[in-house]
Amino acid sequence: KRSLESYVYGSNTPGAPALLTLFGFLGPGFASEVLGVCGLVATDESEEAAQYAQVMTAICAMASDLAAALEDGHVDHREAAQLREPARELIERLEPLARSEPSRRRGAS
Repeated sequence: KRSLESYVYGSNTPGAPALLTLFGFLGPGFASEVLGVCGLVATDESEEAAQYAQVMTAICAMASDLAAALEDGHVDHREAAQLREPARELIERLEPLARSEPSRRRGAS
């Protein structure tokens, strides 16, 4: 409570971690007001963006696992068995994206 009061009355300013916590708690409206001084606007993360981020995380994890398995030049039967479930999970995450219509929002191609 004291920290928030010091921010409100200008006797103290939040550091980056505290500011991000405030943005998350008070939402994009508050964040946009603060960021507006430098021409930026905050928005809620869309479900679509979260889905793409999860797919990217799964792709990177699979690439890392595959690179580790290929470190000696080939994938043996144990490594192949360990890669099967992550590969299935990646496919499950990719399928909905393959079937969905592309976003009509700015920046979508």
